[in-house]
Amino acid sequence: MLKAVSSITNAIGALNYKGTWNASTNSPALASGVGTKGDYYVVSVAGSTSIDGETLWGVGDWIAFNGTAWQKVDGGDTGNFSSVAVTGGNITMNTAAKGVNFTANTPAAGMTSQLLNWYEEGTWTPTITPAAGTITSYSISTATYTRIGRLVTASVRFTITDAGTGAGGLDITLPFAAGAQNSSGSAFESSQTGDAGRTWVPSGASSMFVAKYNNTSYCVTNYVVTATITYSV
Repeated sequence: MLKAVSSITNAIGALNYKGTWNASTNSPALASGVGTKGDYYVVSVAGSTSIDGETLWGVGDWIAFNGTAWQKVDGGDTGNFSSVAVTGGNITMNTAAKGVNFTANTPAAGMTSQLLNWYEEGTWTPTITPAAGTITSYSISTATYTRIGRLVTASVRFTITDAGTGAGGLDITLPFAAGAQNSSGSAFESSQTGDAGRTWVPSGASSMFVAKYNNTSYCVTNYVVTATITYSV
């Protein structure tokens, strides 16, 4: 694989443009080791046709014959690199659900995906609802989350300013709905009692359940509660 037009002209000499090449259907048909020195095509359709050991072709790449084999000149949106160094700016995924593919690694039994295709962090505005009655008022101090792939960690700190008639466990809405598994986390009250608690997200739920470990309620006026959960979407 060559990196630039100058490198291929230095290696081959004069070039003879032959037109475009469909790397998906191999049209016009090219064969490994067969060609005329200096002939080259520009890839018009990306594909994985195997030519002289190269299988990754992107639109805009060149394929040129050096007298012995076809060589690739990177000019498109794909490439094989041993390493990539980003010295400024960011790597941006312009297509949703694309990311870093780790299929070169040997997976554990039961693997369902080796594609890391999501990163996000931010805040959300949760709604708090008691299992019984109605909370008169509460305030949210912080509500932050980080999502890496399918894994979300969410943490919220809130104050029950007036419990009203609220009682029982608390349901707190999440930034993303849960996937097909149950998850659990932790909670604690930091203003009045220091009581520890638990959080729980059932499969498919869009909120987490929060209660003390003894199943009594955090729905008490002036309670300040921090609740954290890590779950899969």
